[in-house]
Amino acid sequence: MGKRCLTGRWILSIAFIANAWVGLAHEDNGNREEWQIWSPRLEQKPAGIKLPDGSLILTAAATPAAFGGWVKSVKGIQPGLWFRFEAEYQVEGLRRPHNQVLVRLQWKDAKWDPVGEAEYAWREEKSGPWTRVWEEVQAPVNAKFAELQLWLYDAEQGAVVFRNPALELTDAPPSRPVRLSSLNFRPSGAEGGESNVLKLMAMAREQITRPVDLMVFGEGVTVVGSVKKYAEVAEAADGYTARILGELAREKKSYIVAGIYEKEGVFLYNTAILLDREGKLAGKYRKVMLPREEIERGLSPGDKMTVFDTDFGKLGIMVCYDVFFSEPSKLLAMQGAEVVAMPIWGGNEWLAKARSIEGRFTLVASGYDHPTYVQNPMGDRLSEAKANGTAAYAEVDLNQSQREKFLGDMKARRMRETRLDLSPAAQLR
Repeated sequence: MGKRCLTGRWILSIAFIANAWVGLAHEDNGNREEWQIWSPRLEQKPAGIKLPDGSLILTAAATPAAFGGWVKSVKGIQPGLWFRFEAEYQVEGLRRPHNQVLVRLQWKDAKWDPVGEAEYAWREEKSGPWTRVWEEVQAPVNAKFAELQLWLYDAEQGAVVFRNPALELTDAPPSRPVRLSSLNFRPSGAEGGESNVLKLMAMAREQITRPVDLMVFGEGVTVVGSVKKYAEVAEAADGYTARILGELAREKKSYIVAGIYEKEGVFLYNTAILLDREGKLAGKYRKVMLPREEIERGLSPGDKMTVFDTDFGKLGIMVCYDVFFSEPSKLLAMQGAEVVAMPIWGGNEWLAKARSIEGRFTLVASGYDHPTYVQNPMGDRLSEAKANGTAAYAEVDLNQSQREKFLGDMKARRMRETRLDLSPAAQLR
């Protein structure tokens, strides 16, 4: 079989063979350092088979309540050292492989009892039909063994093939600091349009004086404080606001996120633009959750949550009313967002706190009737600009652990335990 992809026919054929060999696959020879099938209950045991090339098959065809899979222990673990564990998998006939296929690691002590919490390989990349997942973790105190776990969960039907499972020593992740700032600026008696943007730039120059990697400005910066209507200030994403603030981005050598009203053809959008350190338009996000007040004034919603790759990490963007709903932040989190910029007019502070906690990202908000702050993944405000014409600033380490007592790494767990099939769209379809 070699490096060839396993087609659905291959997987199902092998699954049929695996069912025939179910007794052999479940046999416990007492050697924890060889791959064996584990399940919490006999009635849930999936069928499995080891292929000559080292690949490992699991199928749920033997039981509709399948849960369990291949386990293998690795000895010689030293507490405090860092390890990388990974595997590749390919599925056939699974409804939600995202959390039906689990690659985990469980630390064990000298008596083979569990130590600490199970680790999830949640980072992933796809190559054709194969998905590679991995994570880097630190061995806890008293860890002597590590058990690799390749599991199939709540499958009902279908099969999965694993290949290249591995556990290797690695270096501790380096600190990854990023400097974040947001501006609290609401002009009064403003003219709107370019005049607003020039005043915003002047205030940012005055208040954001130290080096930063990201500056976040408010929603609708071209209308705030003025009597202008959306259509009167509407522009292309790379229009006058991007041109003026691009100068500031180059000057500060910083990314910038700012809210504008974008016009494309006959459509008007509440858009946040992203400028890179050279002042160029690096992306845009069209607000997906529109309140009735904006709909009644002629705005159209966006239809996509996007995470942007920057030189400091993965950046997501939400705008104002997005914070009232879980879907936008969840979609950003599932795409790996580490920092989320949020231009916001006004919104519920408790929901903003919840978004950081459930998405496990740092939230940078610039508001008018909502506070302006930098908030960590635990929902704590690291810095807040309370007065108009001031800026919030915080430096965060994007590689800082997000572990919780009794729960473990909640970012990893949420990535693998989230039920995407229970979204309103999936349930009401």
